[in-house]
Amino acid sequence: MATYEFEITDDTPAKGYQFCSGHWSNDGDILAFGTEDSNIAVFTYRGGTLAFMSMLNIPPKNENAEIEGVAYLRFSEDTSLLAAAHMDSNLYVYSISEASSDAPTFEQWTPMNHIAAPTNVQFTCDGKVVKTLTRDYEIAHWTLDSDAKKGTFLATQPDPDDTKWADDPLIAGWDTQGLYQKGWDGTDLNDATLTSDQIKNSNRQRFENINRFAGRINGY
Repeated sequence: MATYEFEITDDTPAKGYQFCSGHWSNDGDILAFGTEDSNIAVFTYRGGTLAFMSMLNIPPKNENAEIEGVAYLRFSEDTSLLAAAHMDSNLYVYSISEASSDAPTFEQWTPMNHIAAPTNVQFTCDGKVVKTLTRDYEIAHWTLDSDAKKGTFLATQPDPDDTKWADDPLIAGWDTQGLYQKGWDGTDLNDATLTSDQIKNSNRQRFENINRFAGRINGY
């Protein structure tokens, strides 16, 4: 078990950082956690040591907007990108430089605005397309330009026979047909995952068990 506790300072929220989402990189050595107050805390976990790297702040999208939480995070398969589904109805993507170093850096792209807030994210294996599931049950697709650091809305659905999606599927769409049980509604399935051989599904909590409270993380 590795533990990190934030020092309470004048800049720390009164209740501490309340984590509401989190994701491991595929190598298992970078962790990102979204907070209820629109921050992303980045850690490395190497050699049994959990080290805090940086706090990425996402400011309100305009002067009248409320501060909202980061709903979901996911790294691309090669850990060159981090996507953050945000309750302000934007998808934020970050380019990651020197991911294997002691101090990975994150550069934010132009936000990708949705009609409703995105709640789940999935990259293609090559990192050229990302799709989101939104709160109004739309699946939105975006082509990604890493050089320009921007995404372009894709009006048509990529051919599933020609498109290979990385890691866990979204909780809706063609990848997860059959998961909803009789009598369930849209609030009854909160996450889904596949085994590495893609034979078995599980809608239980993933293997990373994160206890979150007032700035403390216990990772198992």
